[in-house]
Amino acid sequence: MEPLVLRSSVNVPASPEAVWAVLADVPRWPLWCPPVRRITHFAELTTGGRVAYVLGMGPGIPVTFDVELQIVEPPQRLQWTSTKWWGVRGTRAFQLRPIDGGTEVVDEKTFESKWWPVASLYPRQTVSTMSNAWLDGLRTAVMEAG
Repeated sequence: MEPLVLRSSVNVPASPEAVWAVLADVPRWPLWCPPVRRITHFAELTTGGRVAYVLGMGPGIPVTFDVELQIVEPPQRLQWTSTKWWGVRGTRAFQLRPIDGGTEVVDEKTFESKWWPVASLYPRQTVSTMSNAWLDGLRTAVMEAG
């Protein structure tokens, strides 16, 4: 089945190191990222590590994600995977790229399934709205951190 790939990005007027410092502080995600309701498990930001968190997928719809960290390359890339409903595997990657005057943060999500046509059935608008809220919150948190 054809995968679904969604990309969002934001420019942050700060260094990749400053952006990474906020992104890598997993316990603080709920303070600046509106979709993240709470972190339920986190030990260390390392390849092979795990993070469990609850997202608000809409009005009153909490969904728990338990993800495995695949790539942790400070201050350039953070990537994880999880498998959810009906065997849909999701991969999310944040890439931090230096640009003139700051950092471009690219948030790329790939959803794939052997059994379901995710490219035609996945709730693109919901996922895009949440990604944009995540990136806007990250930008604001970095700017407030100074």
